[in-house]
Amino acid sequence: MQSKKNTSAALAFALMAGVGALTAAPSHAATTIYVLPDIGTFPYRTEGNLAAKYSGDGFVNYYGDVAGIQEFSHEFSINYDYSKVSVQVDISGLAGQNINNASVSFDLLEGYTGVKTIGVTSFADPTGKLGYDFFSTPPVLGTTSFTTTGNLGSQSGDITALLQSAVANGDQYFAFQLADINPFEAYQYTTDYHSAGEPGYPNDTYLFDAPKLRLTVNSAPAVPEPSGYAAFAIGALALGSLLLRRRRATTL
Repeated sequence: MQSKKNTSAALAFALMAGVGALTAAPSHAATTIYVLPDIGTFPYRTEGNLAAKYSGDGFVNYYGDVAGIQEFSHEFSINYDYSKVSVQVDISGLAGQNINNASVSFDLLEGYTGVKTIGVTSFADPTGKLGYDFFSTPPVLGTTSFTTTGNLGSQSGDITALLQSAVANGDQYFAFQLADINPFEAYQYTTDYHSAGEPGYPNDTYLFDAPKLRLTVNSAPAVPEPSGYAAFAIGALALGSLLLRRRRATTL
């Protein structure tokens, strides 16, 4: 009798271990870096066609000054109220993943060197085509913020919660806007286009990746590893075998 109890306890333990392996299997986290260049297709520094749409992974900069000028620009420009950057990236490869961490990084190479607070707003972008509507009245899904370093050069901010929401929603595109939320007019920017005659640029020059805008994501599969299923199956089969033997013994 004691032997049967010990056997039952051992099998129950095996089943519980299998369940534990199923729910706590190793996740094999991986890091993905999305390169997000300027995707504006116009040839010059500015473009006044607000009906234009831009496709692909990357960003488009919008500029609207106090004189009422509204246009797209080949700059990565962060300025209070009227200079904003809209970004989009195809995240279909993250389907079924748990997002452990996500950060956006970029270089600011010119302008104001003080600390700025950068607001990040995620929005619905079902078509993967950025346009003026995402600068004027984007359909907001979430917001966060981070501060610049107080120096020109590399900047970064945590946007984990925003990307987690987009993946949980099953969105194909993750779209967000970067805008200075400090109430003063002080530019921080990186120029993607240089006109002929500027120092160091004898010809018109387009530097589509000058800001080095990147989305870095650490993620892991949301489903258990095959080893977890195997451990669970072994425990379940062992317990089933014991119950079958007991049933036969009772019948005899």
